[in-house]
Amino acid sequence: MLQGEDDEYGTNAQVERIAGQVSGPVEAILIPACGHVPHFQAQEAVLSEMTSFIKSLIS
Repeated sequence: MLQGEDDEYGTNAQVERIAGQVSGPVEAILIPACGHVPHFQAQEAVLSEMTSFIKSLIS
């Protein structure tokens, strides 16, 4: 689960709570210096985190 650290609509506690309720593999990632739209505001960081997570699932 990815969220910007500076997300004006969500909190870090929400990320942790949601991740704690997932039954499958999950990572709670807060992207620094990023707001509500990480896939636009921090594209490289999002792609890097997604790549790492996907690789961990298939290895």
